[in-house]
Amino acid sequence: MVAQNLMKESLRKSERKYRTLTNNLNVAVYRGHIYGYLNAEIIEVNPAYLQMFGYDSLKELTSVDRDLLYASNKDRLLFNESLQKHRSVSEMEINFRRKDGTTFVGSVTGVVVQDEETGIAIWDGIIEDITERKKAQENVNFLHDLLRHDIRNIMQRIQLNLHLIQLSETADEEKKEMISKTINLVKNSQQLLDKITMLEDIEGTIQPIPTKIHQQVLGAIEKTKNNTQSLGIKVIYNENHTKVLGGPLLEELFFNLLENAINHANCTKIVIAARQKNKRLAISVEDDGKGISSNITGSIFERGTKGGNSNGLGIGLYLCNRIIKNYQGIISVGKSNLGGAKFEVVLSLIE
Repeated sequence: MVAQNLMKESLRKSERKYRTLTNNLNVAVYRGHIYGYLNAEIIEVNPAYLQMFGYDSLKELTSVDRDLLYASNKDRLLFNESLQKHRSVSEMEINFRRKDGTTFVGSVTGVVVQDEETGIAIWDGIIEDITERKKAQENVNFLHDLLRHDIRNIMQRIQLNLHLIQLSETADEEKKEMISKTINLVKNSQQLLDKITMLEDIEGTIQPIPTKIHQQVLGAIEKTKNNTQSLGIKVIYNENHTKVLGGPLLEELFFNLLENAINHANCTKIVIAARQKNKRLAISVEDDGKGISSNITGSIFERGTKGGNSNGLGIGLYLCNRIIKNYQGIISVGKSNLGGAKFEVVLSLIE
């Protein structure tokens, strides 16, 4: 009995010291007892921990099932197994769940130590909410993908033009025109670099703003004009001068949809049209080509998805999806009445 009381008093002293050290930290700090296999009991948290998870007190926190703090059972098992095996974790990313059901990504670092006086295994851990950092990194990765994808397309066209110049026996004036087109492609690549730099300067965030859809579609048509003319593809655009919630990357989105039809659809006609749906504008880009295989329709907007004969990176439509999500819109694909594919982009109208 005396030994038990001494043990309890020792634990109380330890917890008081722990509380004093951690109460003023902005990261979540917590301590728990480890017992049995993959079992733990939280005994102390700092105010930042309660705030991070949305609980009012330690009593309320410990009254809920500990598993409910994890958004993913897989994450919970990986964390517990790592703890059991290595007795520590370092910057382990775990998806947690708050009291209100919302989730966040936490970076967990901690170690299991043996209390010298009691012999009890104690877990000391720190959790940092890195949700915004992860989102920012995803945006940066997205912009880098955008850069690589479009620069690659531009460079391929430059190489083609230079190759044609090399093989050509045409008059000097025609060569000059081809060189002029090549120079314009280089200018386009520089403009794209400038756009990426501008977006990275605002920390990778892409905020939707009132945007004239007509200007974005026209810009995309102009960028693909040389390709459509050389291949004999007719582009029909039913003009629409509505303002939507969007931004400058809408031109990039429509450019990618046009390039997809030009490079992969084997089409002779592309039609761009818009119609209002309640308080939203639906812009369709459809062609009379071979359509999209049912094998990839469900994953067409996922990174790396491409047709069987495609030499691309499988990234163009993935970028379209990322752009439209940033502008709080929707993109979908289906079969066109023209016989090919129909992509539909839906954006909020600005009244």
